[in-house]
Amino acid sequence: MSQNNYLIDKRVILDCERMTLSCAGESITISESERSLLIA
Repeated sequence: MSQNNYLIDKRVILDCERMTLSCAGESITISESERSLLIA
């Protein structure tokens, strides 16, 4: 995992570069403010 990716709850990947949340093959795009809340 790169330094811009974070594993959340052992199953969801937060990609800060692409601003997406991924789980089980599905991806959603998040806003910059949502990303900031998740990494705070």
